[in-house]
Amino acid sequence: MAVCCAASAALRVPAQVQDAGALNPPSPLVQPVAAASAGSSAVTLAAAQRAQDLGLPLLAADLYRQARDMPEVDRAELTLALATALLDAGKGDEAEKALAEIPEPHSAAWHLRAGLAAVQLRKVEAARTELAAIKESEVPVDDYPWYWFFQGEIVDLAPVRRLGARTVSTREPSKTRAPSSRARGFSSRRSACVCGSARTPI
Repeated sequence: MAVCCAASAALRVPAQVQDAGALNPPSPLVQPVAAASAGSSAVTLAAAQRAQDLGLPLLAADLYRQARDMPEVDRAELTLALATALLDAGKGDEAEKALAEIPEPHSAAWHLRAGLAAVQLRKVEAARTELAAIKESEVPVDDYPWYWFFQGEIVDLAPVRRLGARTVSTREPSKTRAPSSRARGFSSRRSACVCGSARTPI
């Protein structure tokens, strides 16, 4: 009888251990990581806009990259904003890569940024192709300074031409960046990013 009682008690041990819960309770200092909310997306986006307006395009670019990975945002619009910041920073190669992530059809704003990236990278034919793809009537009003700057750079990229008895060579393309956000009154507010149900201008 004593043997049977001992065996029965041994069989009940696993159930008792299971009911006791985890041997090591979770640390009160370790909190589960919550998914980013629409509110945090808006805060990050506002910080990116502010950084760009203050002439800190690389910081703005990092914040736009973070915002693109948050839920309920318009990734395509944020990618345009990212490309804008990268162009401000003179990072034409990175802007080109970012723009390549946006599927067709492409807007005038996309072609404008792609053209400016091509200018920075001295890709003459690519820049001309992008300019030809832009319909001026579709260029956002806030993008006009970029558009005029782009047209001027295309003129600078023109080949050597002969005027009368003289041969005139156009100067090298400007080595300066596109007009900065502060100088041209342009910022990423041109487009809008959907954060939840509200549209936040960028």
